[in-house]
Amino acid sequence: MTIDDSLAALLPASILLLIDLIGLTETLLLVESYGGTAIWIPKKSRPGHPVAEVVGAVAFAKLCSYAGDTYLDIPLCKRAARTLKDQNILAESELLTDCELARKYRTTERTIRRIRARLGGVKVPDNLDLFDDFLTTP
Repeated sequence: MTIDDSLAALLPASILLLIDLIGLTETLLLVESYGGTAIWIPKKSRPGHPVAEVVGAVAFAKLCSYAGDTYLDIPLCKRAARTLKDQNILAESELLTDCELARKYRTTERTIRRIRARLGGVKVPDNLDLFDDFLTTP
């Protein structure tokens, strides 16, 4: 998995450093599990450590050698997460109704419409005009 420049610009420097150190997938797992908190990183990697269970033994060993014996602040990455979510909503709006998108992303239909309007997506109405067929028929 790679990260593009536009998304990298939204991420905190500490997350970019973690991506370089342990990899994107492992960093995403770390943010998902510990985002918004500080976690203790021991000097030596030991099997069964809660962080090792999340990111794997190899990535945890790299964390220990880099930041051992310190607390490591894991940011929430809200800006990047919101941007990705909004881009996904726009991409999926071709396939799903506003109601389905709102349920999937646990938000309101009005928010879905606002996101689409902000990003420039145009939604074709779900219902055709009742009189279109009537007026075009001879």
